Amino acid sequence: MQGRAQVVRLVGDTGVGKSRLATEFLTRIGKEDFAEPVTIRRCVCASIGNRAYGVLAYLIGDAFRIDPEDDLETVRERIRSGLRSLGAGRDEIDKITPAMVHLMRLGSGEGMQYVEPRHLRSKTLYAVRALCERRLEQGPLVMVVDNLQWADPASLEVFRRLMDQLEAERMMLLVDHRTSFSPEPLLDARIGHSTVRVDRLSDEDCETILRAYFGASFDDIPGELVELVLKRAGGRPLYVEEIIRSLRADGTLVQVQDRWSCPAGVATADVPETIKALLIARVDRLHSDARRLLQETAVLGQRFDSRLLDRFTGLRRESFERAMDLLIDEGFLEEIPDPTGTHEPKRYRFPHVLTREVVYGSMLFRNRAEMHARVEEALEVLDAVGAA
Repeated sequence: MQGRAQVVRLVGDTGVGKSRLATEFLTRIGKEDFAEPVTIRRCVCASIGNRAYGVLAYLIGDAFRIDPEDDLETVRERIRSGLRSLGAGRDEIDKITPAMVHLMRLGSGEGMQYVEPRHLRSKTLYAVRALCERRLEQGPLVMVVDNLQWADPASLEVFRRLMDQLEAERMMLLVDHRTSFSPEPLLDARIGHSTVRVDRLSDEDCETILRAYFGASFDDIPGELVELVLKRAGGRPLYVEEIIRSLRADGTLVQVQDRWSCPAGVATADVPETIKALLIARVDRLHSDARRLLQETAVLGQRFDSRLLDRFTGLRRESFERAMDLLIDEGFLEEIPDPTGTHEPKRYRFPHVLTREVVYGSMLFRNRAEMHARVEEALEVLDAVGAA
């Protein structure tokens, strides 16, 4: 892979497939036979729980396999170990580790909480640049940021300065965001920019998706139901997927082995007109244990691991396991793959940020407050265990 640093933006409405397009691009990169390995780091921004330098913290966590639940000493050691594996010397490690620890555990980073904001920005940029330069010595680097419209301004400013300073390097910043958002800091960067506008699909394309989903059973699905799905989806693949799940949940569509049918007819189909209403209806159909667990995970974040969830959940083990299996089967959650097969405990995530938003936003304020308090208590316990 040759070239210079560049920013590539995927721009489009909610649910048109921007993240999926980025994933397919990354999959293709992974299959190419490059002379040097390509490093990929990916962050999913959410509208809930943003903080300064949050995007950078997510990417560093991805680089060093740090989870939000890790105690301070674990965070520090994983950063130092990761830097050593990249060839950094002791002096360099000692210089940049405090800033990285501060990013990961804001407020507990070896006195960094007392640094003035402008000096903190400089130290953060220096640390992130040093990490990128070390990684670039191994080969090209691709950083991916999904849902950039929710990225914190501090991270965007560091990205702008970082890309300008590394403009001669083999580096790509691939982002996606909604049409209404304009990432001014990135647009002000001196390096090359490319913008790909992701439009809604035609009805014909959406029907192709349905044919692939139903397979040989497609001809058994009433034409009126297909038309209803196409009308409600409005050319957005995510909506097509959620509508089918909704129709399965309410019994309109039935799957027996690899065959699909619509035994009750189209008259029973109830398809809300918005994606939010679709998701809320699906959540409401869950039994109480699964709904409670889904709400608990929405409080934990876009991704989380089983250590914190085990300490936090109010469900008994048997009920928890049944509820988790159901949430994964229904597509609300998914287990994060571990290519190395060495990561314990298990890690989970919401496949789409919109699902977490809807679940979190539908909770009563007092319930959210109570759950957040319990999360803090669980984190304190994990920190105490890690420090022991």
